[in-house]
Amino acid sequence: MNDNPIRCFEAFDFSPEAKAFIHSIIEKNQTRLPQARWVQPNQIHVTLQFFAALLPTQVNQVKLIIQNFFPLIECFPSTLAEIGAFSSWNRARVIWLGFDHRSGEIMKQATQVFNEECTKQGIAVDRTRPFSPHLTLARLKNPVSILPQQLFQPTCYTTSIRQVSFYQSTLTPRGPIYSPLITIPLKEVK
Repeated sequence: MNDNPIRCFEAFDFSPEAKAFIHSIIEKNQTRLPQARWVQPNQIHVTLQFFAALLPTQVNQVKLIIQNFFPLIECFPSTLAEIGAFSSWNRARVIWLGFDHRSGEIMKQATQVFNEECTKQGIAVDRTRPFSPHLTLARLKNPVSILPQQLFQPTCYTTSIRQVSFYQSTLTPRGPIYSPLITIPLKEVK
C-alpha cells in the first residue's frame, strides 16, 4: 500500500450456497428490471461500514479492531426475508434483500460497537444515515417507480453468518473490484 487514501468497507460474508440462492433471486429479477445494475455473485455481502478514504495507517488500525472484536461474536443464523427498495418503491434507487429481526439486531449491535471502537481510535465513521441491515441486489442510475409485486419475491432462506471481511474497493469502468484485506471467522457456537 502507498500513502494514497483507500476505499474500504467491512462486511459480513455468505457461504457459497447462500450466494447461489441469492444469485438465483437476482437472475429471476434481471428481466423484470433490466435497467438496474445487478450485483455479481462474487460481490454479495452485507456492508456494515463503508470508508471512502482511509490512510494506510488507518487501514491497519481497522484491521486490528476487526481482529480483536469480531472473534468474540458468535456465528448466528440469518433468514433472508423480503425484497425492498431504497429510498422507496416510488423512487427506487437500490433493490435490497432484508433479514429477520433477530439477525438484523445482531448486525446493528455489532456495527454500533465497531463504530464506537473506530471513533475511539480517531477513525471517522459515517453516521449520516442509521445502519439498516440489508443485502444490496441492484442499483439504479435514475430512480424508478415500481411495485413490489413486479419483482420475484423469494421464499425465506436461512443461512449462518460465519465470518466478517474487510475489503478494499477499487473503482473501475466495469464496476468495483473487491479485494479482501482481512477475513476473520466469528466464534463457533458449541
